[in-house]
Amino acid sequence: MKPDDGKLREWCAEAKARVLVSEVAERLGLKPSGNRFYAPSQSGRKPNASLTITAGGKGWRSFSGEDDGSFAHDIFGLVQYVHGYSTKEAILWVAREFGLGDPPIGKASSQPLPPPKTRPTPTEEPQKDSGLIQESVLVASNSLINALPAWDASEAVADYLTQERGLSGRILTESQVRAIKNSADLKAWETAVADEVGPEGVKASGIRSLSLWERNDLFPAFVMPYLWRGSPIFWKARLARAKTDDLPCSRFFNAKGDIPSPYIPTGTILGDPAKDRLLICEGELDTLSAVSAGLSAIGIGGAKLWKDGWADLLRPWAGRIVIAYDADESGRKGSEELAEKLALCSLPIPTRLRLPEGADLNEILLCN
Repeated sequence: MKPDDGKLREWCAEAKARVLVSEVAERLGLKPSGNRFYAPSQSGRKPNASLTITAGGKGWRSFSGEDDGSFAHDIFGLVQYVHGYSTKEAILWVAREFGLGDPPIGKASSQPLPPPKTRPTPTEEPQKDSGLIQESVLVASNSLINALPAWDASEAVADYLTQERGLSGRILTESQVRAIKNSADLKAWETAVADEVGPEGVKASGIRSLSLWERNDLFPAFVMPYLWRGSPIFWKARLARAKTDDLPCSRFFNAKGDIPSPYIPTGTILGDPAKDRLLICEGELDTLSAVSAGLSAIGIGGAKLWKDGWADLLRPWAGRIVIAYDADESGRKGSEELAEKLALCSLPIPTRLRLPEGADLNEILLCN
């Protein structure tokens, strides 16, 4: 929202100082889920918990893929996003809902508001299978530790990780990386999950995607669990194949659902926030590579995956954060977007590491 009139700008600034976005979200009837809200869908689908209120309650972000950037991330933009209102209609709605008096917008201030144009029922429950997905992903993440062999049980996986990628065996072990040597290992993992959540749970967890590797005889592979306070809560699997290999399908798959945390290899960010810099890497292997080199690092695989709730994790490192994304068009765009999102969470603008064109962090660390 960009009002042109000076008086209107002053009125809007005062309104934003008095009313929090979280208060607007509640008044709009959005259903809370922890520190998030079920965001309405502009395309008629059911809402999901993809709307996050930023630190301090002054801004908001939707991660449903339907926020095209045309909405201001303030109290007025949220009303526009949910109700489909124009800027003036959103201003009027806020004024009337919170008793702020008539805004200086002329005759429109006395006009009745139209009914919401785009808002579905925001208090309806999320998709029925969302609970199953969450439970199944947690079960799969925990069971892989016991169901799958350690990373060095596969000579091919061990060579790929330690020789080709230069990763530390100690860090790989502490990060609980596991190997899938063959179809039997995949079957053992599926069985462990099915024993707890049944066949539907296996499907909901995302493990079935790995059957593409089985059908195309592409094993071995390895699995990197996302650890939070020592417990696996998510997973990502990757083939032990070089980037240059021509493959009939994707070289990596991950659990279904939202990634619940950054990738923190050993479960704890290593280093001293008072003197060390924290690298934010683009992928899990770059993150493992940085930690193997003795650097403090976490992985966030793209700005679109960022969640404002992660900001508190980074606050001890404020002023010492470095974004180390790949030196390609996608990486540069992602690092710029992530820097903006960190700034919206009241974190100092991070440094962006400049790598040689086309390189990633793992390649640079290997050369040094």
